[in-house]
Amino acid sequence: GRDIGGSAVVNCRAQAGGRRARCDVAGETPAGHGFGRAAQDLSRHFRINPRTVDGAAVGSRVSINLRFVPPAN
Repeated sequence: GRDIGGSAVVNCRAQAGGRRARCDVAGETPAGHGFGRAAQDLSRHFRINPRTVDGAAVGSRVSINLRFVPPAN
């Protein structure tokens, strides 16, 4: 069945305006169950605050770890 949990890590580039530009899958556990793809699909809803240098927002990369837990029976 599909009642397994897992995790995935995505690396995203934060834009100065707070929108994420693109997230790439950096890894998933266990492999081959679609957790990386699911995390990448969810990433379109992320809002990432960019890093600031001397008070000005600059683009930066951030790594996000997501954990997937199967529903309780």
